[in-house]
Amino acid sequence: MKRTGAMLLVVLMGSFVADAQERPHRYVSYLPAKHPLITHGATPFIEHMAVGRNPVHYKLFPGGALLGAENVLAGLQHNLAEIGQVVFIYYPAQFPYINIMAELAMVGSYAPAVSAASTEFLWGACTPCKEEARRQGIVLLGLSSTSPYLHLSTEPINRWEDFRNLRVRSPGAVWDRWIEYTGGVPIFMSSGEAYEALTRGQVDVVLNPYSVLRTSSLWDAAKHVPTLPVGTYRPIGATVMSAAHWASLDDAQKLQAAWASTQASIGVSFGYMESDDLASARLEQEGVSLHEPDNEMRSRLSAFLDQEREWVIGSLRDRWQMHNIEVLVDAYIALNAKWHARFVMLEGDQERMAQILWEEVVAPRIALEYGLSAD
Repeated sequence: MKRTGAMLLVVLMGSFVADAQERPHRYVSYLPAKHPLITHGATPFIEHMAVGRNPVHYKLFPGGALLGAENVLAGLQHNLAEIGQVVFIYYPAQFPYINIMAELAMVGSYAPAVSAASTEFLWGACTPCKEEARRQGIVLLGLSSTSPYLHLSTEPINRWEDFRNLRVRSPGAVWDRWIEYTGGVPIFMSSGEAYEALTRGQVDVVLNPYSVLRTSSLWDAAKHVPTLPVGTYRPIGATVMSAAHWASLDDAQKLQAAWASTQASIGVSFGYMESDDLASARLEQEGVSLHEPDNEMRSRLSAFLDQEREWVIGSLRDRWQMHNIEVLVDAYIALNAKWHARFVMLEGDQERMAQILWEEVVAPRIALEYGLSAD
Protein backbone atom coordinates (compact mmCIF):
# COMPACT_ATOMS: atom_id res chain seq x y z
CA MET A 1 0.00 0.00 0.00
CA LYS A 2 1.22 3.48 -0.74
CA ARG A 3 2.39 5.60 2.18
CA THR A 4 -0.47 8.07 1.76
CA GLY A 5 -2.96 5.21 1.86
CA ALA A 6 -1.39 3.84 5.03
CA MET A 7 -1.46 7.26 6.69
CA LEU A 8 -5.12 7.67 5.75
CA LEU A 9 -5.95 4.34 7.35
CA VAL A 10 -4.20 5.35 10.57
CA VAL A 11 -6.26 8.53 10.73
CA LEU A 12 -9.48 6.66 10.00
CA MET A 13 -8.70 4.03 12.61
CA GLY A 14 -8.20 6.70 15.23
CA SER A 15 -11.47 8.34 14.28
CA PHE A 16 -13.76 5.34 13.90
CA VAL A 17 -12.56 2.21 15.65
CA ALA A 18 -13.16 3.54 19.17
CA ASP A 19 -16.89 3.90 18.57
CA ALA A 20 -17.27 0.81 16.35
CA GLN A 21 -19.92 -0.67 18.62
CA GLU A 22 -22.05 2.48 18.55
CA ARG A 23 -21.98 3.64 14.94
CA PRO A 24 -24.18 2.17 12.17
CA HIS A 25 -22.70 -0.63 10.11
CA ARG A 26 -20.69 0.76 7.21
CA TYR A 27 -20.96 -0.51 3.63
CA VAL A 28 -18.17 1.01 1.52
CA SER A 29 -17.67 1.25 -2.22
CA TYR A 30 -15.19 3.12 -4.39
CA LEU A 31 -17.81 3.43 -7.15
CA PRO A 32 -20.39 6.17 -7.79
CA ALA A 33 -23.95 5.75 -6.53
CA LYS A 34 -25.39 5.04 -10.01
CA HIS A 35 -22.92 2.27 -10.86
CA PRO A 36 -24.39 -1.25 -11.34
CA LEU A 37 -22.38 -2.54 -8.38
CA ILE A 38 -24.32 -0.08 -6.22
CA THR A 39 -27.76 -0.05 -7.85
CA HIS A 40 -27.91 -3.83 -8.38
CA GLY A 41 -25.51 -4.98 -5.67
CA ALA A 42 -25.09 -2.87 -2.55
CA THR A 43 -28.51 -1.20 -2.48
CA PRO A 44 -30.59 -4.41 -2.87
CA PHE A 45 -28.37 -6.14 -0.30
CA ILE A 46 -28.96 -3.35 2.20
CA GLU A 47 -32.70 -3.47 1.53
CA HIS A 48 -32.83 -7.25 1.97
CA MET A 49 -30.96 -7.07 5.27
CA ALA A 50 -33.22 -4.32 6.63
CA VAL A 51 -36.31 -6.56 6.78
CA GLY A 52 -37.27 -9.59 8.88
CA ARG A 53 -37.47 -10.37 12.57
CA ASN A 54 -33.94 -9.27 13.37
CA PRO A 55 -32.87 -6.80 10.65
CA VAL A 56 -29.33 -5.53 10.14
CA HIS A 57 -28.95 -1.94 9.02
CA TYR A 58 -26.11 -0.56 6.92
CA LYS A 59 -25.14 2.93 5.84
CA LEU A 60 -23.72 3.11 2.33
CA PHE A 61 -20.59 5.14 1.59
CA PRO A 62 -20.21 5.17 -2.23
CA GLY A 63 -17.74 6.98 -4.45
CA GLY A 64 -14.74 6.33 -2.19
CA ALA A 65 -16.24 8.64 0.45
CA LEU A 66 -14.72 6.53 3.20
CA LEU A 67 -12.27 4.15 1.50
CA GLY A 68 -10.78 4.05 -1.99
CA ALA A 69 -10.58 0.90 -4.10
CA GLU A 70 -7.09 -0.04 -2.90
CA ASN A 71 -7.98 0.53 0.78
CA VAL A 72 -11.22 -1.44 1.08
CA LEU A 73 -9.53 -4.68 2.14
CA ALA A 74 -7.47 -2.99 4.85
CA GLY A 75 -10.57 -1.10 5.96
CA LEU A 76 -12.45 -4.35 6.48
CA GLN A 77 -9.49 -5.89 8.29
CA HIS A 78 -9.21 -2.92 10.66
CA ASN A 79 -12.96 -2.59 11.35
CA LEU A 80 -13.34 0.70 9.52
CA ALA A 81 -16.22 -0.91 7.66
CA GLU A 82 -18.27 -4.06 8.07
CA ILE A 83 -18.90 -4.76 4.39
CA GLY A 84 -17.41 -3.48 1.15
CA GLN A 85 -16.75 -4.05 -2.53
CA VAL A 86 -13.37 -5.57 -3.33
CA VAL A 87 -11.47 -5.78 -6.63
CA PHE A 88 -9.31 -8.85 -6.08
CA ILE A 89 -6.93 -8.14 -8.94
CA TYR A 90 -5.61 -5.24 -6.82
CA TYR A 91 -4.30 -7.82 -4.33
CA PRO A 92 -2.41 -10.50 -6.30
CA ALA A 93 -0.19 -11.57 -3.40
CA GLN A 94 -3.06 -11.90 -0.93
CA PHE A 95 -5.41 -13.74 -3.29
CA PRO A 96 -3.43 -15.75 -5.87
CA TYR A 97 -6.02 -18.55 -5.98
CA ILE A 98 -9.04 -16.25 -6.21
CA ASN A 99 -7.27 -14.44 -9.03
CA ILE A 100 -7.19 -17.64 -11.09
CA MET A 101 -10.60 -16.39 -12.21
CA ALA A 102 -9.10 -13.06 -13.28
CA GLU A 103 -6.38 -14.81 -15.27
CA LEU A 104 -9.13 -16.75 -17.07
CA ALA A 105 -11.28 -13.67 -17.65
CA MET A 106 -11.70 -14.40 -21.36
CA VAL A 107 -13.39 -17.74 -20.60
CA GLY A 108 -17.12 -17.12 -20.85
CA SER A 109 -18.94 -13.93 -21.81
CA TYR A 110 -22.53 -14.30 -20.54
CA ALA A 111 -22.26 -12.28 -17.35
CA PRO A 112 -24.80 -14.08 -15.09
CA ALA A 113 -23.30 -17.43 -16.03
CA VAL A 114 -19.79 -16.16 -15.23
CA SER A 115 -21.05 -14.88 -11.87
CA ALA A 116 -22.59 -18.27 -11.09
CA ALA A 117 -19.46 -20.12 -12.22
CA SER A 118 -17.26 -17.87 -10.09
CA THR A 119 -19.52 -18.29 -7.05
CA GLU A 120 -19.56 -22.09 -7.39
CA PHE A 121 -15.79 -22.14 -7.91
CA LEU A 122 -15.43 -20.18 -4.67
CA TRP A 123 -17.78 -22.40 -2.66
CA GLY A 124 -16.91 -25.75 -4.18
CA ALA A 125 -13.89 -26.41 -6.37
CA CYS A 126 -11.43 -23.89 -4.91
CA THR A 127 -10.81 -24.75 -1.27
CA PRO A 128 -7.67 -22.53 -1.27
CA CYS A 129 -9.88 -19.56 -2.24
CA LYS A 130 -11.83 -19.87 0.99
CA GLU A 131 -8.60 -20.28 2.94
CA GLU A 132 -7.23 -17.07 1.41
CA ALA A 133 -10.34 -15.20 2.50
CA ARG A 134 -10.06 -16.54 6.05
CA ARG A 135 -6.40 -15.54 6.28
CA GLN A 136 -7.29 -12.02 5.16
CA GLY A 137 -10.09 -11.69 7.72
CA ILE A 138 -12.98 -11.54 5.27
CA VAL A 139 -16.01 -13.66 4.39
CA LEU A 140 -16.97 -14.17 0.75
CA LEU A 141 -20.54 -15.27 0.04
CA GLY A 142 -20.65 -14.71 -3.73
CA LEU A 143 -18.84 -13.20 -6.70
CA SER A 144 -19.93 -11.15 -9.71
CA SER A 145 -18.93 -10.38 -13.28
CA THR A 146 -19.30 -7.44 -15.64
CA SER A 147 -20.92 -7.74 -19.05
CA PRO A 148 -18.65 -8.60 -22.02
CA TYR A 149 -15.68 -6.48 -22.98
CA LEU A 150 -15.55 -5.25 -26.58
CA HIS A 151 -13.16 -3.23 -28.74
CA LEU A 152 -14.54 0.32 -28.76
CA SER A 153 -12.55 1.70 -31.66
CA THR A 154 -11.96 4.93 -33.56
CA GLU A 155 -11.38 2.96 -36.77
CA PRO A 156 -13.21 0.01 -38.37
CA ILE A 157 -12.01 -3.45 -37.34
CA ASN A 158 -13.39 -5.78 -40.00
CA ARG A 159 -10.50 -8.20 -40.48
CA TRP A 160 -7.81 -9.74 -38.30
CA GLU A 161 -5.17 -7.53 -39.93
CA ASP A 162 -7.02 -4.44 -38.71
CA PHE A 163 -5.92 -5.18 -35.13
CA ARG A 164 -2.24 -4.80 -35.98
CA ASN A 165 -0.43 -1.84 -34.38
CA LEU A 166 -3.56 -0.53 -32.65
CA ARG A 167 -2.91 1.20 -29.34
CA VAL A 168 -5.40 -0.31 -26.93
CA ARG A 169 -6.40 0.81 -23.45
CA SER A 170 -6.16 -2.45 -21.54
CA PRO A 171 -7.73 -3.46 -18.21
CA GLY A 172 -4.60 -5.56 -17.67
CA ALA A 173 -3.98 -9.27 -17.02
CA VAL A 174 -5.31 -11.52 -19.80
CA TRP A 175 -6.21 -8.57 -22.03
CA ASP A 176 -2.58 -7.47 -22.23
CA ARG A 177 -1.77 -10.89 -23.63
CA TRP A 178 -4.70 -10.74 -26.04
CA ILE A 179 -3.71 -7.32 -27.37
CA GLU A 180 -0.15 -8.47 -27.95
CA TYR A 181 -1.48 -11.61 -29.66
CA THR A 182 -3.45 -9.44 -32.09
CA GLY A 183 -0.35 -7.39 -32.89
CA GLY A 184 -1.54 -4.37 -30.94
CA VAL A 185 0.07 -2.37 -28.15
CA PRO A 186 -1.50 -2.56 -24.66
CA ILE A 187 -1.63 0.74 -22.80
CA PHE A 188 -2.65 0.87 -19.16
CA MET A 189 -4.67 3.77 -17.84
CA SER A 190 -7.66 4.23 -15.57
CA SER A 191 -11.12 4.18 -17.09
CA GLY A 192 -11.45 7.84 -16.16
CA GLU A 193 -8.55 8.71 -18.47
CA ALA A 194 -9.94 6.81 -21.47
CA TYR A 195 -12.09 9.62 -22.90
CA GLU A 196 -9.26 12.13 -23.12
CA ALA A 197 -6.85 9.54 -24.48
CA LEU A 198 -9.32 8.45 -27.17
CA THR A 199 -10.35 11.94 -28.26
CA ARG A 200 -6.72 13.12 -28.37
CA GLY A 201 -5.58 10.14 -30.41
CA GLN A 202 -3.36 8.71 -27.68
CA VAL A 203 -5.14 5.36 -27.99
CA ASP A 204 -7.13 3.87 -30.86
CA VAL A 205 -9.24 1.39 -28.91
CA VAL A 206 -10.69 1.08 -25.42
CA LEU A 207 -11.57 -2.37 -24.08
CA ASN A 208 -14.80 -2.02 -22.08
CA PRO A 209 -18.47 -3.03 -22.15
CA TYR A 210 -20.95 -1.21 -24.41
CA SER A 211 -22.19 0.82 -21.45
CA VAL A 212 -19.02 2.92 -21.29
CA LEU A 213 -19.86 4.42 -24.68
CA ARG A 214 -22.78 6.14 -22.93
CA THR A 215 -21.61 6.59 -19.34
CA SER A 216 -18.23 8.04 -20.37
CA SER A 217 -19.35 9.50 -23.73
CA LEU A 218 -16.73 7.44 -25.54
CA TRP A 219 -18.97 7.39 -28.60
CA ASP A 220 -17.77 10.92 -29.28
CA ALA A 221 -14.66 9.24 -30.72
CA ALA A 222 -15.24 5.46 -30.70
CA LYS A 223 -17.47 5.01 -33.75
CA HIS A 224 -16.73 1.35 -34.50
CA VAL A 225 -17.35 -1.81 -32.44
CA PRO A 226 -16.64 -5.34 -33.71
CA THR A 227 -19.14 -7.67 -32.06
CA LEU A 228 -16.44 -10.00 -30.76
CA PRO A 229 -16.80 -10.47 -26.97
CA VAL A 230 -13.43 -10.91 -25.28
CA GLY A 231 -14.40 -12.01 -21.80
CA THR A 232 -15.64 -10.18 -18.72
CA TYR A 233 -14.05 -8.49 -15.74
CA ARG A 234 -14.13 -10.84 -12.77
CA PRO A 235 -14.15 -11.79 -9.94
CA ILE A 236 -15.84 -8.84 -8.23
CA GLY A 237 -16.70 -9.03 -4.56
CA ALA A 238 -19.87 -6.95 -4.27
CA THR A 239 -20.72 -8.01 -0.71
CA VAL A 240 -17.44 -8.78 1.08
CA MET A 241 -17.86 -8.91 4.88
CA SER A 242 -15.28 -8.54 7.59
CA ALA A 243 -14.89 -11.78 9.54
CA ALA A 244 -15.59 -9.86 12.75
CA HIS A 245 -18.91 -8.59 11.44
CA TRP A 246 -19.90 -12.03 10.15
CA ALA A 247 -19.17 -13.48 13.59
CA SER A 248 -21.43 -10.87 15.21
CA LEU A 249 -24.47 -11.97 13.19
CA ASP A 250 -26.85 -14.62 14.48
CA ASP A 251 -27.66 -17.69 12.38
CA ALA A 252 -30.78 -16.19 10.81
CA GLN A 253 -28.90 -13.02 9.87
CA LYS A 254 -26.07 -15.03 8.34
CA LEU A 255 -28.53 -16.98 6.21
CA GLN A 256 -30.20 -13.75 5.17
CA ALA A 257 -26.82 -12.25 4.25
CA ALA A 258 -25.90 -15.32 2.18
CA TRP A 259 -29.23 -15.20 0.36
CA ALA A 260 -28.94 -11.44 -0.26
CA SER A 261 -25.39 -11.92 -1.54
CA THR A 262 -26.57 -14.56 -4.00
CA GLN A 263 -29.17 -12.11 -5.29
CA ALA A 264 -26.44 -9.48 -5.63
CA SER A 265 -24.07 -11.84 -7.47
CA ILE A 266 -26.59 -12.28 -10.27
CA GLY A 267 -28.11 -8.81 -9.94
CA VAL A 268 -24.83 -6.98 -10.58
CA SER A 269 -24.41 -8.79 -13.90
CA PHE A 270 -27.92 -7.81 -14.92
CA GLY A 271 -27.16 -4.23 -13.91
CA TYR A 272 -24.22 -4.18 -16.30
CA MET A 273 -26.32 -5.71 -19.08
CA GLU A 274 -29.12 -3.21 -18.57
CA SER A 275 -26.60 -0.39 -18.81
CA ASP A 276 -25.30 -1.97 -22.04
CA ASP A 277 -28.85 -2.04 -23.41
CA LEU A 278 -29.24 1.68 -22.76
CA ALA A 279 -26.08 2.36 -24.76
CA SER A 280 -27.03 -0.07 -27.54
CA ALA A 281 -30.35 1.69 -28.03
CA ARG A 282 -28.50 4.89 -28.98
CA LEU A 283 -25.69 3.52 -31.14
CA GLU A 284 -27.27 4.52 -34.44
CA GLN A 285 -28.20 7.96 -33.12
CA GLU A 286 -24.58 8.49 -32.01
CA GLY A 287 -23.16 7.27 -35.30
CA VAL A 288 -21.61 4.09 -33.93
CA SER A 289 -21.32 1.15 -36.34
CA LEU A 290 -21.24 -2.51 -35.34
CA HIS A 291 -18.98 -4.84 -37.33
CA GLU A 292 -19.57 -8.58 -37.51
CA PRO A 293 -16.28 -10.44 -36.96
CA ASP A 294 -15.14 -12.60 -39.85
CA ASN A 295 -14.28 -16.28 -39.54
CA GLU A 296 -10.57 -15.62 -39.10
CA MET A 297 -11.18 -13.30 -36.16
CA ARG A 298 -13.32 -15.97 -34.48
CA SER A 299 -10.83 -18.76 -35.16
CA ARG A 300 -7.91 -16.66 -33.91
CA LEU A 301 -9.82 -15.92 -30.70
CA SER A 302 -10.53 -19.63 -30.26
CA ALA A 303 -6.85 -20.45 -30.79
CA PHE A 304 -5.84 -17.81 -28.25
CA LEU A 305 -8.20 -19.29 -25.64
CA ASP A 306 -6.78 -22.77 -26.28
CA GLN A 307 -3.24 -21.61 -25.58
CA GLU A 308 -4.32 -19.49 -22.61
CA ARG A 309 -5.02 -22.57 -20.52
CA GLU A 310 -1.41 -23.70 -20.78
CA TRP A 311 -0.06 -20.18 -20.25
CA VAL A 312 -2.13 -19.63 -17.10
CA ILE A 313 -1.20 -23.01 -15.65
CA GLY A 314 2.52 -22.45 -16.26
CA SER A 315 2.49 -18.86 -15.06
CA LEU A 316 0.63 -19.53 -11.81
CA ARG A 317 2.69 -22.61 -11.05
CA ASP A 318 5.93 -20.67 -11.50
CA ARG A 319 4.80 -17.52 -9.72
CA TRP A 320 2.97 -18.98 -6.71
CA GLN A 321 4.09 -22.63 -6.62
CA MET A 322 0.45 -23.69 -6.75
CA HIS A 323 -0.45 -27.32 -6.30
CA ASN A 324 -3.07 -29.01 -8.49
CA ILE A 325 -3.32 -25.86 -10.60
CA GLU A 326 -4.41 -27.87 -13.67
CA VAL A 327 -7.38 -29.25 -11.71
CA LEU A 328 -8.47 -25.77 -10.61
CA VAL A 329 -8.08 -24.19 -14.04
CA ASP A 330 -10.02 -27.00 -15.72
CA ALA A 331 -12.70 -26.85 -13.03
CA TYR A 332 -13.26 -23.15 -13.61
CA ILE A 333 -13.40 -23.58 -17.39
CA ALA A 334 -15.92 -26.41 -16.97
CA LEU A 335 -18.07 -24.38 -14.57
CA ASN A 336 -18.29 -21.53 -17.06
CA ALA A 337 -19.50 -23.96 -19.74
CA LYS A 338 -21.96 -25.56 -17.32
CA TRP A 339 -23.60 -22.32 -16.18
CA HIS A 340 -23.66 -20.85 -19.68
CA ALA A 341 -25.63 -23.86 -20.88
CA ARG A 342 -27.98 -23.61 -17.89
CA PHE A 343 -28.61 -19.88 -17.97
CA VAL A 344 -28.98 -19.17 -21.68
CA MET A 345 -32.04 -21.42 -21.58
CA LEU A 346 -33.70 -19.15 -19.02
CA GLU A 347 -33.95 -16.23 -21.46
CA GLY A 348 -32.94 -13.49 -19.04
CA ASP A 349 -34.96 -14.64 -16.01
CA GLN A 350 -32.87 -13.01 -13.30
CA GLU A 351 -35.00 -14.20 -10.41
CA ARG A 352 -34.87 -17.82 -11.54
CA MET A 353 -31.10 -17.68 -12.07
CA ALA A 354 -30.54 -16.38 -8.54
CA GLN A 355 -32.88 -19.00 -7.11
CA ILE A 356 -31.06 -21.84 -8.90
CA LEU A 357 -27.67 -20.56 -7.72
CA TRP A 358 -29.00 -20.35 -4.16
CA GLU A 359 -30.64 -23.77 -4.13
CA GLU A 360 -27.90 -25.70 -5.92
CA VAL A 361 -24.73 -23.99 -4.70
CA VAL A 362 -24.89 -21.48 -1.85
CA ALA A 363 -27.53 -22.97 0.47
CA PRO A 364 -26.03 -26.49 0.50
CA ARG A 365 -22.48 -25.16 0.97
CA ILE A 366 -23.39 -22.75 3.75
CA ALA A 367 -25.16 -25.60 5.54
CA LEU A 368 -22.04 -27.75 5.20
CA GLU A 369 -19.49 -25.07 6.10
CA TYR A 370 -21.34 -23.08 8.76
CA GLY A 371 -24.03 -25.51 9.92
CA LEU A 372 -26.76 -23.14 8.75
CA SER A 373 -29.89 -24.65 7.26
CA ALA A 374 -32.13 -22.73 4.90
CA ASP A 375 -35.06 -25.13 5.54
